[in-house]
Amino acid sequence: MSAEPAKQLRICVQLRGFGPIASDAVPILEQLMVAGETAELRYHALISYALLCERNVDNLNKVVLATQAGNGTLVPLIEAQPLPVMLAICRFGKDSLGYLRQVALKAKLPAELPGADASTSAETLLTAVGPRNDLRAAGILALGETREPDAVATVLACGSSAGNKINGVKDDQSILATVRSLGALGVSSTEVIRFLDQYKSEFKDQVAAARSVIDQRRKLKAAIDRAARLEKFRVFTDRNGVATRLEFIELEDQLVRLRDIDGKNLVFPIEQFSDANQQWIREKAGM
Repeated sequence: MSAEPAKQLRICVQLRGFGPIASDAVPILEQLMVAGETAELRYHALISYALLCERNVDNLNKVVLATQAGNGTLVPLIEAQPLPVMLAICRFGKDSLGYLRQVALKAKLPAELPGADASTSAETLLTAVGPRNDLRAAGILALGETREPDAVATVLACGSSAGNKINGVKDDQSILATVRSLGALGVSSTEVIRFLDQYKSEFKDQVAAARSVIDQRRKLKAAIDRAARLEKFRVFTDRNGVATRLEFIELEDQLVRLRDIDGKNLVFPIEQFSDANQQWIREKAGM
């Protein structure tokens, strides 16, 4: 590699550390990822462009087309080192799902940007040859990093396929990628738990880590849901001064319908409440 491409490559890599303040370099990176002098320069320019450019479908499409530039000379390098590229592409979130699904399912780089609804059928699997496939594993990991719940079905399908032995050997790399992605996605479903339990002995630490993240996400969601429900509750006080946090439902025929924190429906005559509560109830009911 001549001095100039080597210098450009170093700058491409260094720019990633500057984040958004390096956005002025995006036009140059766009040129380099298509017309850089060497495949290695184009590879690193593509990654930096994907990380620094504005996240939209047009820019994602430019990245995808750039992978095929130079008569496909960049493809072997991406297939040999796929993870940095896939993790850069997953930055585009939901817009990247179609592309990453195809990478994970078919273990090859799409020539163009597929739609977000690209097939996730298990029938499209097993196109990868051999027990280990770096590209498929990278696609699975990147799907997890999108944090999009819509990616779960594809990740599970890929993990199931990876468990099918080819020449007596299963694709452990893709299985581990599936475990990590399921943890990153944090979705607690019967299918997800069943898959993780299938490998809890073979990949004990990795499965335990994924289950821990999923459990934390589940507890956090439950806490958020509970907090959201509590926003609808207020303290009601009866004539004896006993206070209870309840949700107001309606006032009908001088009967107040309420719901407690456990979801149980309750009915009380309005005269049982304090004067202040009665006034609030009547105002809330529009009376």
